[in-house]
Amino acid sequence: MTGSGDAQPAGGARRVVAATWHNGDDTAIRVSFLDTTTYKYRHVLLVEPTADGDFAAISGHGHGLFWSGNI
Repeated sequence: MTGSGDAQPAGGARRVVAATWHNGDDTAIRVSFLDTTTYKYRHVLLVEPTADGDFAAISGHGHGLFWSGNI
């Protein structure tokens, strides 16, 4: 779990929290973003391109994430 609190905030910037998730058999990873100023959220499934021009979910545990840079 990480968030914009780990960055140098710009004036009036939104506050955002992000967390990783995985399913029980580690076949998919997603990242959820919560804007704590509006309480709106989005779930993002991590995917990679396949040879046939489609996309497939990235498998694994998701481990962790960190905030890099300023907002």
